[in-house]
Amino acid sequence: MAILPDAAQNVVDLLRRRENRIRGRINGHNPYNPVLSHTLLHTLAGVYSPVSFLPDSQHFVGGCSDGTVRTWRVTDGREVGVVMKHGSPVRAVAVSGDGKTIASGGGDGKVVFWNTDTCKKLVRSQGKHSNWVVSLSFAPDSQRVASGSYDGWIIIWSTLTGERVTGPLRGHKGWVPSLAFSPAGDKIASCDSWGKVRIWDSSSGERVPLLIPARALSVRWSPGGSQLICATFDGTVAFVDFSNGALLATCRGHEDAIYSIVVSRCGTWLASASSDRTVRLWDTSTHQQLASLDHPDQVESVSISPNGRHIASVGHGSKAYIWRRLNVDPTFQEDEDPAVSHRLSVCTCERG
Repeated sequence: MAILPDAAQNVVDLLRRRENRIRGRINGHNPYNPVLSHTLLHTLAGVYSPVSFLPDSQHFVGGCSDGTVRTWRVTDGREVGVVMKHGSPVRAVAVSGDGKTIASGGGDGKVVFWNTDTCKKLVRSQGKHSNWVVSLSFAPDSQRVASGSYDGWIIIWSTLTGERVTGPLRGHKGWVPSLAFSPAGDKIASCDSWGKVRIWDSSSGERVPLLIPARALSVRWSPGGSQLICATFDGTVAFVDFSNGALLATCRGHEDAIYSIVVSRCGTWLASASSDRTVRLWDTSTHQQLASLDHPDQVESVSISPNGRHIASVGHGSKAYIWRRLNVDPTFQEDEDPAVSHRLSVCTCERG
């Protein structure tokens, strides 16, 4: 047998990798990954915002361009419940930690709060941004929500009264695609469209003087709050020590900018969504890739169900993809089901 020159062998390897990725798209999972595989359950059209899972892990909500917030069932992708009418195109949704409240934000610059059980409007923000609301984050106590906007401001609202609690927090030069309360609720991390990451005191609204060595499009905290995790323009996931701003580690594998990251409830793994048409899963301890989920177009957001068994991604063209984990390596930790203090009825009047 003739031995291929290095250049020819490289071409063969490249073609094999491309074939594997194509098979992954067709089958909806990566059969070549020994750690973790997923199957694509459903593809949904018309989902305009990133989606958020409800605490039961069986339903998720998303915003639509027709000015509504809708609920879907994970198992069959069927729309259920009562349509929540925000009134303008909805670009951001979030679910409170206690599972009782849904927040929506969009083109009117306002934030609207909804009862999760009845899907009825609770209160609308008493004030608004001067441009679209594009990001939302609940505080751990579920009593406050932070909104980020195309106007570059961050405002913290009361979920009970809709009144402005703190803000606007000014300092970003571009719009705010991502923000996140710290696990203790005393800090907010945010980034702007230029990649600048800032930390804020959530009570006073003052900026915390910490230089973050990453240009990020999405930010999240580690479960203990000791690390800030940043999705960067250069396609890496950066782990930053919150005490001093030092870069601790990076996850490498994406071939283009990462638009969104989310950390699993147990904190042992995370998911990242990229312009390179993939969602990738990473071990937060070893920083090694666990799986890659291929998409037909760039992926703009990703979410993980509370029990860790499903992943939802939203791509270009307002399409949502719902994935289910198949085989799991024994070392890949399953998230525990969240404790929910009330029965979740999910607006029990089903549609269609």
